[in-house]
Order: sequence, then structure tokens, then C-alpha cells
Amino acid sequence: MQYQQNATILHYTLSTADTRISTRKEVGDDIIALLQPIMPNGGQIPRTPGFTVDIAQSRGCAMFTIKRDMMQVIECGVAWTKEGDAEVWPHLEDLYLRFYGNKREVARKPATYPWLGVIILPGMKFLPLTGC
Repeated sequence: MQYQQNATILHYTLSTADTRISTRKEVGDDIIALLQPIMPNGGQIPRTPGFTVDIAQSRGCAMFTIKRDMMQVIECGVAWTKEGDAEVWPHLEDLYLRFYGNKREVARKPATYPWLGVIILPGMKFLPLTGC
């Protein structure tokens, strides 16, 4: 699948409330080619021993979980349509509220498409600082 180099996506990290606009050109074609074999169902993430990704896709959206040695460390949802937004946001919001709801302000659903929502899970703190 070809993507326009100037295509953008809103990247929203719910667990920190950080947002930024990311462009397709930030990701090299070599990285896209490297990850293509694990699409659309997931698997071992190339060049990252111990890291896997589980992917579930639907119309207009996808959810994916990044794990290290079977421990969930990052949960992501991406929506590129209104229908996808309606399907994926409730899952992200529920997960966010379970881990961060009483510590931070309420997560706000992005108003534009496409968007990528990221939740850094507590398991991330158990990862080694080197050797990943």
C-alpha cells in the first residue's frame, strides 16, 4: 500500500496528554517494508527481541497491543473514519480510566481524523533501560 509522504496523523498519548502531528515522511520506507510482514495480524516485531504486537482491525479503525515477553506495555488505537472513531475510542477511554482516570484529567477524544491514541501501560516501568 502506498502512502502520501505529506499525509498526517494526530498522535495523542492519553497517559501523558501529549499531542503532536506526525507525518508519513517521518517513517522511512525501509521501516514500512520491515513491518509489512506482521500486518494485518501482528507477530514478532522485527529487530526487537522479545517484543510482539497483537493487531485487531475493523472498518475505519484498528487496535494494537505491544508486549514485551508477553507483558502488555503499550495499547494503541487508530481511527481514520467517524465509524472507526465510534468503535475504537470507547475501548481506549475505558483502558485509560482504569489506569489513569483518578490521577489525570479526563482523556479527550480527538476531533479530527485520522488519529492515533496511545496509552503507556504500567508494565512499561518494568522494562530494562538498556538492551531492548
